[in-house]
Amino acid sequence: MYATMEVLKNEDCKVQCRQLAGIIFKNTLLNNHNGEECADLWKVMSTEQRDMLKENSLIALLNEDKSIIRAAATALSAI
Repeated sequence: MYATMEVLKNEDCKVQCRQLAGIIFKNTLLNNHNGEECADLWKVMSTEQRDMLKENSLIALLNEDKSIIRAAATALSAI
């Protein structure tokens, strides 16, 4: 999950990769089909881990490309 947020905020990555990273992050957090261990993934993270993921998403929101902003918003919607 951390790698997806690093890709999302990294302006050196291709736009398509960054978009996909936002979608993968959202799907990972919201995917309840992988059993109990994934159902409350956000809740079992430490405060520092959650803050880092939020910060990276917010950094991506500052991007000028609207598709990256949408991808970041998609990721943030899962939080």
